[in-house]
Amino acid sequence: MKSITLAIMTLLLISCNYKKSDLIITGQKNAPVAEYLAKSVQTEEEIAQAHKRIEDIETFVYREVEKILNKNQIGKTFFIHAPDSIKAGGILEYKITYLGSIQIKGENIRFVSITSYAGNYEDSKRASSTITLFNGNKRIGYYYVGGAFDSLPQILNTNLMIKYADCSQTTTISFKDSIPQDIYVRCTEDGGDLYSFSKE
Repeated sequence: MKSITLAIMTLLLISCNYKKSDLIITGQKNAPVAEYLAKSVQTEEEIAQAHKRIEDIETFVYREVEKILNKNQIGKTFFIHAPDSIKAGGILEYKITYLGSIQIKGENIRFVSITSYAGNYEDSKRASSTITLFNGNKRIGYYYVGGAFDSLPQILNTNLMIKYADCSQTTTISFKDSIPQDIYVRCTEDGGDLYSFSKE
């Protein structure tokens, strides 16, 4: 379970020439953690250590996801707290839900909603969410879909249904024939957000 995005993220380890901006790029699937680390590091050595910490976090998270997939409990939400040994102080926790599966060209593609929460204090933590796809237990990619959901996405036949908090529209995305490269999630009749599928 280690190509690790947190996603969740393919690590952007460019020899020893680390940059703080790389932490945001590498940590997109775990954006609050990456932003927190980017603010708290200064030296090249600290930035390198932050990259390693993101990798450790992603390894931990996907081991937990694998356990959840093995339980095969559709719709059950699990709350996971990162151990002190890998988090950068403060709060780092995850809400993980196996949404179900869709048969796509003979493959059983499984959908998992993962929301990370990170911050120094309970009332200042930020959320970042992905919908991550697996072929069996092998992660094949993800959609980074912003913050936390008011209600979880749902699988209905060959469709993924998404609705955000404070939005009037529900978006239906078809996975009948293939995995869409881009999905457009409506909020109102006039607006929404476009998200792309990032392959592992």
